[in-house]
Amino acid sequence: MKYKLRKGQETFEVVDGSFVGQKYQQNTVYNKIPPAEKHRFEAIIKPVKKKEGAKANEKLQSVT
Repeated sequence: MKYKLRKGQETFEVVDGSFVGQKYQQNTVYNKIPPAEKHRFEAIIKPVKKKEGAKANEKLQSVT
């Protein structure tokens, strides 16, 4: 999963732990984030294309 800073969060640098020295800023996508700062980030979720979504929905309906 990929993450980015939430709106209103300022740039920060981690000062302890395994992410020490890492700098996080707006308009940047990150693969890994410090667990203690998870509240500052939001997950980036890819939108599902209509065609793919319809196929997935058909599969669910055929199973039930």
